[in-house]
Amino acid sequence: MKKYAKIFLSLLLVFSFSSFIGQTSQAQSFPDVDPTTEVGSAVEKLFTLGIIKGKPNGNYAPKDTISRAEAARIMYGVLELEDYVNETGIKKYPDVPLNHWAYKEISTISEWEVMNGYNTGNFGPSDVLTRGQMAHILRKALDLPNGPASLPFTDVAKNSYYYQGVASLYGANITKG
Repeated sequence: MKKYAKIFLSLLLVFSFSSFIGQTSQAQSFPDVDPTTEVGSAVEKLFTLGIIKGKPNGNYAPKDTISRAEAARIMYGVLELEDYVNETGIKKYPDVPLNHWAYKEISTISEWEVMNGYNTGNFGPSDVLTRGQMAHILRKALDLPNGPASLPFTDVAKNSYYYQGVASLYGANITKG
């Protein structure tokens, strides 16, 4: 499980992407991703596992952003979590309808407390995932210990909710900034 989480982590930290919902075809190399690089290799692996998909035009679009719903779908696929079955019929997030394409993934990843919604009660499935949110999520997913008390980053405030996520990733030598 952690092996795939690290592959996912390397993808997110090197660049953001949003090629998850598009076509489903046999194994392919994306013309806009170099499969000989570490990131390209990870993209190919995640594609082969069926966790990510390409755009309808066959590209991967590595410079696109990633939404919170797309991140939930990837984390769900990478971590291989047992599906959360909502027996009450009451939705957890008012902005994620039962027919949302990532409802199952969002519900499951949230119940496993890897990724949660906002204080407003919404999940924000179409919101762009920020680097701070990503660090916070990955710390939980990888079960990383606390990182160093100080960081070399000027854009990470000590009082931010994602500080310890960034510190943990930095302390584990997963991110350099």
